[in-house]
Amino acid sequence: MKTSTIQNVLGWIIATRPAPTLLYQPTEDTAQKFSSSKLTPMLKSTAVLTKALGGPSALAKKSATNKVAEKRFHGGWYAVMSASAENSFGMHSATYVFLDEISKYKPVKGWRTRSTSRSSGRSLPKASASS
Repeated sequence: MKTSTIQNVLGWIIATRPAPTLLYQPTEDTAQKFSSSKLTPMLKSTAVLTKALGGPSALAKKSATNKVAEKRFHGGWYAVMSASAENSFGMHSATYVFLDEISKYKPVKGWRTRSTSRSSGRSLPKASASS
């Protein structure tokens, strides 16, 4: 999925369909960079999103509920996480999940794609053409 598409859909979620949302990047470093260089400027420059997140002062300060890679808003939250951490996929339940730069993900122990093994282990569902 294109990064700009993820940004726009996240803005739509915050503004119109608030819910728990996870955004995965290949590494912790790329997750932090994505959040600070892409998401934070978008949130600060879009009035409806700034308001939904508690106003300019809420975006300016860091606290237990306002971190660079995690934000809470009325009806939901989002977290930008590293896909390289083994436990990152099981830590949260979310309504929306976005995977960016998938080609750069490292394999996670315990997961196998359908193309590598059908006999054992868990497999990720194949995307359907109808969705």
